Formats: sequence, C-alpha cells, structure tokens
Amino acid sequence: MIDPWNLSGWAVALFLWTLPIAVFLIAFAIGFSAELIGVHSGMLFGNYSYGNNLGLKLAEVPLIIGINWGVLAVTSASITETL
Repeated sequence: MIDPWNLSGWAVALFLWTLPIAVFLIAFAIGFSAELIGVHSGMLFGNYSYGNNLGLKLAEVPLIIGINWGVLAVTSASITETL
C-alpha cells in the first residue's frame, strides 16, 4: 500500500534537491489525465478504480497518483541524464 504522506514527503525532497518544477507539473498533468481516462472509460489500462487509501480525490482519482507520476518522471530523467 502506498502511503500518501510518504510519497508527498519524497516529492518535497525531490523539489528541494533538484527543483524540476516545470517537468514535475507536466508529468503530473499528463499522468493524472491518463488516470482520469482510465478510471472513467477503461481505456489505456483496463477497468479499475481507486479505494479510499490514497487520500483526497479529484473526479475519483487520488491527487497522490499525479504526484507519483511527477516523482517518477523527474527521477527517471535524473537517472537518464546521469547515465
């Protein structure tokens, strides 16, 4: 189970370390949009829904999921840049 507070803490640490705000916001928007499409239409990832464990939701998708997409994009970009 993903703890929304833990993931939020990592997002804050990531900002303090690299400050990739534009990349993070773009990834958040794209990822959250993909999740909205998936939850409401079943396209992209199949039929699924989120329970109440991940905290505050917007249109049935937890906001922490968008944060997760942003964190993954920024860390992946950082690793790729290093390699």
